Amino acid sequence: MSKIKFTITTKDEMSSISEKISEICQNSVIFLKGDLGAGKTFFAKCLISKLCEISQDAIDSPTFSICNEYFSKNGDKILHYDLYRIKNIDEIYEIGLFDEIGNTMLIEWPQIIENHIKKIAKSYIEIDITCNEFNERIVTVEKL
Repeated sequence: MSKIKFTITTKDEMSSISEKISEICQNSVIFLKGDLGAGKTFFAKCLISKLCEISQDAIDSPTFSICNEYFSKNGDKILHYDLYRIKNIDEIYEIGLFDEIGNTMLIEWPQIIENHIKKIAKSYIEIDITCNEFNERIVTVEKL
């Protein structure tokens, strides 16, 4: 288990961190935590862009679709979930999220399923994004 903290002041720095994460996240579940507007979706777009070699403009937020599916340059499935509107674990089963474990998964607002996933996923990464009083982003990355 390792934990690293970064202080981010620019979007380019966030993109740089996502590039580092792209090297260690294959087939992992990635929990993206942080308050509304902290930068979770932006981070996800940066990471998916790196993994799939596509423009960030081609990556949509799954706020309304709940899940967007992409494919990496190697053909591996990348799933981006936004669970903000999910109310209970039954809805998670309905969308088939647990069936996708083993693929690379980015999950925004993972609190409703975090403990369930930790019991069955072989590899997961927690990324917590907070804002400080200087409007900097503090990105804490922990690979478990």
